[in-house]
Amino acid sequence: MAVVIEEKINKKRASFLLDTYTFEHFYSTWEGTKADAKKEHAKIIKYLSSKVKDENNFVKYNYIKGRTDGRLFGDKKACSSKLV
Repeated sequence: MAVVIEEKINKKRASFLLDTYTFEHFYSTWEGTKADAKKEHAKIIKYLSSKVKDENNFVKYNYIKGRTDGRLFGDKKACSSKLV
């Protein structure tokens, strides 16, 4: 069973972060290893980039295969229409 929600962010602020929030800024507050920080920073930048570029605000989340409860994971494919 999938869950589809409308996920909105402030695109002006996200664009600002994409332009100014460098890895060095991120790493200065990170408490783990540099390799882990690079992975997490890349995830944040990828998420912000996709949200700024895409006009579609709907996101699909699924449970782990075989489950109908618990943690939801984002679907790699964007939703093409509003499913409510």
